[in-house]
Amino acid sequence: MVAALQDLSGAPLYHAAVSVGLAIQACYLTKTTEKEASLTTVIRSLVRANEEFLKVVDSVTEKYPLNTFMQYYLFGRDSVASTVIKAVTEKMIGESGGSEEDKAQEDATLFWCIVGLIEAGYLEESEKLIRHYDPSEARFLLALDLGCFLISNLRISSEAERKIANRICHRLTPKVNGLRKQVVAELKSLLLEVRHDRIKAIDVASVECNPSDESEEGD
Repeated sequence: MVAALQDLSGAPLYHAAVSVGLAIQACYLTKTTEKEASLTTVIRSLVRANEEFLKVVDSVTEKYPLNTFMQYYLFGRDSVASTVIKAVTEKMIGESGGSEEDKAQEDATLFWCIVGLIEAGYLEESEKLIRHYDPSEARFLLALDLGCFLISNLRISSEAERKIANRICHRLTPKVNGLRKQVVAELKSLLLEVRHDRIKAIDVASVECNPSDESEEGD
């Protein structure tokens, strides 16, 4: 099943990679080394799918480009939330070369590794990587900001996890404020809410997200 990913591209590759990533987590009796190798292939496949996805989104007139990207992130994040993601991340960091194309691939690889670390509960490791993560693709930062915002405000998390998630949001939010507003602006024609027995479009200003004003640690 993992080997079949090499022959796919585009949307089929993305959906297959997500499916394989979820299947890995269900294979409890599989050797750790085999899980690590399979998850590495899944991440590389998501990176390949990411390159094709961004080219399509950026080359056509999309009505909701940011929300399309966020769906891509939200549907894919659980596929890399494996307990072996920490070991996989350590092995994959710094694999690429120094060209511009290599930098883009390295950014996408580290993005999916950090996503997996966050979802698997390795928030301290995520924070360390995010401190030095400066991708040319700002949408990666937007997705990471959302992931930590969900941990801080919606998911059942420990106080320690929420504190780390808040610190990460505190670091990332100023960098993606404009993108946050764009996400809401894209949804204005779709999201409606009932206010005083009237259906009214949600105002961008009313859904501003302000992370906890916690100081960064270890800078």
